[in-house]
Amino acid sequence: PTPVYEATAEAAEEVHQVWDYLRFHENTQAFHIVSVLGFEEWVDLKEIQRRIKDLFGIEYQNDRSLYPYLKTLTDTGLLDFNDAGGKRRWKKRELWIALKQKKKTKEAVPAEAVASN
Repeated sequence: PTPVYEATAEAAEEVHQVWDYLRFHENTQAFHIVSVLGFEEWVDLKEIQRRIKDLFGIEYQNDRSLYPYLKTLTDTGLLDFNDAGGKRRWKKRELWIALKQKKKTKEAVPAEAVASN
């Protein structure tokens, strides 16, 4: 993904999506969860399990074993949840970071350097 740049009078700003920098260990429950969730759609546990089965070919013996991972990802602010209709649903949060960089100013060339050319 290409960073977004915004210019101001004093500094240039780069905006990055946090998800581009997060790395989860492969073949872990946390990796499976973040791989099947998106930013737009609220997804319930049964759908998360179905997507994991389709994408990775894995079924968990205990249907509720994903809950501790979903709770931890939610508690750390990486996922949002919604309890509408008596079912809990999750989606990824859009998390952005802005990095400011000071603009370089041109240094004045000493008069002696200009005169010697």
